Amino acid sequence: MRILEIILAAIQGIVIVVSFARRETWTTWMKALAVLAVTLGMVLLFTEGYRWQMYPACLVAAIFAAYLTGDLAIGSAHPERSRALLNLAAMLLLISAVVLASALPIFSLPTPDGPFAIGTISDTWFRPVISRDIARGWVGSRKIILQLWYPTAAGQNGKIAPYRGSDSGWLLTHYLGLVRTHAQIGVPMSPAQSTYPVLLFSPAWNGGRTDYTTFYETLASHGYVIAAMEHVKDLDGPFLGMNLEQHREAGALVRRRAEDAVYVLDELTKRNERDPDELLTGRLDLSRVGILGHSFGGAAAAETCWLDRRFKAGIDVDGDLYGEVADAGTSQPFFFILSDSQPPTEADLHAADPRVRFTNEMEDLNWRRQESWLAHRGGYELMILKSSHVNYSDRPLFSPVKRLTGAGEINPRRALQIAEAYILAFFDRTLNGQSGNLMDGRTKQFPEAIFHIYPTPVSQQTPPRNPSK
Repeated sequence: MRILEIILAAIQGIVIVVSFARRETWTTWMKALAVLAVTLGMVLLFTEGYRWQMYPACLVAAIFAAYLTGDLAIGSAHPERSRALLNLAAMLLLISAVVLASALPIFSLPTPDGPFAIGTISDTWFRPVISRDIARGWVGSRKIILQLWYPTAAGQNGKIAPYRGSDSGWLLTHYLGLVRTHAQIGVPMSPAQSTYPVLLFSPAWNGGRTDYTTFYETLASHGYVIAAMEHVKDLDGPFLGMNLEQHREAGALVRRRAEDAVYVLDELTKRNERDPDELLTGRLDLSRVGILGHSFGGAAAAETCWLDRRFKAGIDVDGDLYGEVADAGTSQPFFFILSDSQPPTEADLHAADPRVRFTNEMEDLNWRRQESWLAHRGGYELMILKSSHVNYSDRPLFSPVKRLTGAGEINPRRALQIAEAYILAFFDRTLNGQSGNLMDGRTKQFPEAIFHIYPTPVSQQTPPRNPSK
């Protein structure tokens, strides 16, 4: 809970408890506290109306207001009983507000640890879709919301960017618009370097770009320009992957996302030549471009590297492999980051439920594909112990109650810290040519991290023919 919420809850609690204890008409000082509670409740309601967790406390303030103005009559036959019931109702409302506001708080993002301040801008692009895109949900164009996060100089006076727009997501998540980032909107790029390397990011299936803001801010603070893509929408509904047809279709869907990424890089190339807003002109180092993604976005990152050699390195953050790259692999440096899990057992592969059995078979196939990639292409692999799939996003920060977020046993901020450190080290190594970091594999800094290096076989050190670019 935030300061205003705590003050409101404390004042209301005092009034209710004293009212219980006195069992008589409110005194002058109680009325003064009630007036203050009503005022604070109105301020909270009108300034943060979509913070629905505090609605019960606002209702308590409304009860106080009705009592003070005489609009709330206490039954004359049993005034003490009526007053006790009213106090009990107010107390239950207040407790529910405190529980909801604590379980779903206005959280704070981890503070970026790089030397740069951060700027951000957003835009909406439409990619023309060609006829060979046969995936389900085909339309004439693909809507891509693109948000750039980039290094800027300290001391700017730009407006602080909200974590989300107050109207984004579904109704019960509109309150996330009250969370503040560390980025300023539209400020100039830092003059400390003439150009900066570029990273594209693809989110989870039907996922929004904002759920990975912690990663964007850390990378931008260390001198990267991040282009966070929101693919609107992949499909009108969830991708289940629960049967062979859906699993095969995933190859077409991941190819469509990869083509989104290629389109975004093409457009960034044009804006690097001449940006109408003059922010990006000449500031992007397009010889140093990488891509990463989470879940289905990780599969898209791998497919993008296979499709376009302008992407010099990629990271698949806990995503299964689909598309052409699943069996072919790619010659660019590649990094698999995994949640804490193990391949299916023989018992899993022979489960009685056919849907469970199919899911396990596809999971086993993914493990074998990844092992084959690393054995024949080389690369890196990281598993963070006690992490779950959602630990590679901001979602565990949404609530301290892990059952609500699906987070693993590891401290969510610790998991993000480890993932950020390895992601940054990987791109520093592959795009910036830095050595002597976590990619060397010798560190005791993160005992929760199981890290493996797979050398590139000599036979694969010459890149194969580029299938596209």
